[in-house]
Formats: sequence, structure tokens, C-alpha cells
Amino acid sequence: YRDSASWCPYCEKVWLMLEEKRIPYKINFVPMSCYGRKPQEFLQIQPSGGIPVAIIKGKVISESNDILSAIESLYPDQHPMVPAPGTDKYKSFQPFLRTERKIFGAWFQWLVTGFGEKEFINAADETNEALSKYKDGDYFLGSFSMVDCMYAPFLERMAASVPYYKGLIFRGNPRWSYINKWFDAMESRPSFKGIQSDYYTHCHDLPPQIGGAQFSGDHKRYTDEIDGHGDSWKLPLSQEGGLEPVRAEDRDQAKARRGAARALIDRHEAVAKFSTRPWGERGPGVSAPLADTYNKPQPKAEDSVDIALRLTAEFLLGS
Repeated sequence: YRDSASWCPYCEKVWLMLEEKRIPYKINFVPMSCYGRKPQEFLQIQPSGGIPVAIIKGKVISESNDILSAIESLYPDQHPMVPAPGTDKYKSFQPFLRTERKIFGAWFQWLVTGFGEKEFINAADETNEALSKYKDGDYFLGSFSMVDCMYAPFLERMAASVPYYKGLIFRGNPRWSYINKWFDAMESRPSFKGIQSDYYTHCHDLPPQIGGAQFSGDHKRYTDEIDGHGDSWKLPLSQEGGLEPVRAEDRDQAKARRGAARALIDRHEAVAKFSTRPWGERGPGVSAPLADTYNKPQPKAEDSVDIALRLTAEFLLGS
């Protein structure tokens, strides 16, 4: 109920940068290719269909890293994201970005092929070492910077997918203590908390995007936990959390229930209409197996669905 739909990691890092710099912006959501066709008006400005795309002062910019650079160039004094040239941290900027590409490549290779565990662990060691360099904070350059925007979407997805598909704990592994501190620091930032998704979502939104993921290693325990088998989804949740840490605000379960109820009530008409699509006219399928992008709502089912949703809200509020 609070998923931000930031399933594209490249869009996520741009979104994070905009939030951190506190620059006014407008988002237009465009489906990823595995979830349906791009709108024609989008293809007119981006014929390849690739995302993200930014229009900044009338100029179309289509690569996420180019967008980040353009934002920083236009607003260098508004929450600066790049260290001052000539400083030691500035000299670390590009090497840290190369390390990010290294761990991304190792993770992706291992995820889609089943081979490359050693390379991933070595890249994670290097990332952990990079995070240990500056002692004035738990981010890559001590304080939050563009480097963290670059890493955030992919480390977030690694934390979910590596245990799920490979049986290796990434976040929470004592071998990578600085990575653990980085996650904690990131989750203290409202910008990241508002965009961050959950383990279940990432484990199931990744395969349609990348053409599949391969299971290997002793993964079943973690796969079952993330998928909600056994007691992992039963309330009350363990206050210590399981594989996926429990957010601080979710430790107050009554408050979490009220938040869920409010989200449902605020959007009740749209949710009810959307929820009738399984009974509506089916449209053409898409490559994402759980998506029914082109199904049409069934108005005759709205009253029944509305009753079910009202009962859900009543239960959440403890009535």
C-alpha cells in the first residue's frame, strides 16, 4: 500500500537526487517494457523507449547519469552532491563509481547465470572497504553525495535478491559491516525511505526486467521467508525482524495498521475499480507473469469488492 513503484533502478537514483537537492519536479509514470506499451507521447521525445528521461529547461536528457550531472551542474549550491575539486574526497569520487559498476556487474552476472559467486563476494569486499575510508559518516564520502545515489538502487536490490536466489545474506552479513552501517544511514533519510521498496517486491519485479534469475546455493529458507511461507508474514511481526529488517515506524503495529487503513480509505474508489479487473475483459498479455496491464475493470463487481475493502479497513482499525 506504500510501494512507490520505483521499480526501475535508474529512475530511482534520479528521484533520490531530486529529493535530496529539494528541487521542484513533476513525475510522469511510464510503464517498463515488461509491463506494457509506452505511450506514444513519450516515444515522441524518447524513440528508444528507454527510461528515465528528464526534460530540464526544455532540454531532453535520457541517461540517468547524465541527468544527475545536469541537475548538479544547474544547482551546484543547493545541497551539493559532488565534493569540491582538488579535495581528497573529490579524488575518491570516480574510483568509487568504478567500484559501483564492479559490484553491479558481478551481482548481475551471478543473478542471471548462476555463476560468479566468488566475483560478487570480492566486489562486495571492495565496496565495504570503500565505505570504510572516511570516518566522518557512514556514507561513501562520509556525508551523503551523488555516489550514494548511484549505489542505492542496486545495493537495495542486492539485499533482497542475493539471499532469495543465492542463499547468501548480503545486508546483515558481519563480513560487510560498513555496508550494514550504510543501509542504516540511508534508512534514516526521508528521501530514501519514501522510495525504498520491500524484499518481496524486488525479488519478483527483477526477473521480468532482466529476463529471469537463476536459483543456486542453499536459498530455500530465505526464499520461503521472503515469499511469506511459514510464519514470516504472520502478525505480530518479530520486533527484531527476520531477514528483512523491520522499519522503526513499523514497530508500533497499531500505527502501521492505521497507516494501511488510511491509504486504503484515501484511495478507495480507485482501489475498488482496480480490484475488479480479474472479472473484467482480459487484454493482451505482457512478459511480466503477474501483470494484467490491459485487463478492463468490471463495474458489476465493484459493490462486492467495495464491501470486502470496507471490511478490510474496519479490521485494520480494530473495529
